[in-house]
Amino acid sequence: MMDNSQIPATSESELRADHITLLLNQISNLDRGPKGLKTAWAQRAAQGAGGSSTAQILLEAGGFGVWLAFTCAKLGAEKGSRFAGKAACRDLVADLAARSPGYLKLLATSVRGRIDPAVCAKVEKLRKTRIETRTGNMSQPNKRGRGYSIERLLLF
Repeated sequence: MMDNSQIPATSESELRADHITLLLNQISNLDRGPKGLKTAWAQRAAQGAGGSSTAQILLEAGGFGVWLAFTCAKLGAEKGSRFAGKAACRDLVADLAARSPGYLKLLATSVRGRIDPAVCAKVEKLRKTRIETRTGNMSQPNKRGRGYSIERLLLF
């Protein structure tokens, strides 16, 4: 008898509903990125595209929002403190690690299609503020100038 986790999912009806629900809940309740988000993104970048890790497959098939949902669940499962839903996060991460790439791709596209537009906007804002770093001149644009005019400077 073959283990159920190794059978690739061929249709959306074969996806586990709790996987979809847990991933959607991870990003719908998110106000700020979890601690360690930037490190997780840097590790993902170090692995490169086309990797076979669960996070990389979810990113390629579902985009940043699905990757963020999985990463929040993974970081929550690894967190030392207790919180409601930690066991579910730990089970989700372990179960998805045992699933086939076909199942993960189908799950990612299903989750991506069910993300609320307001949550998409929140995730995109989070990506821009927490992940993307500024390049170039790092001056402080919010500071006021000294109040000197060109004419006043020419008098000196």
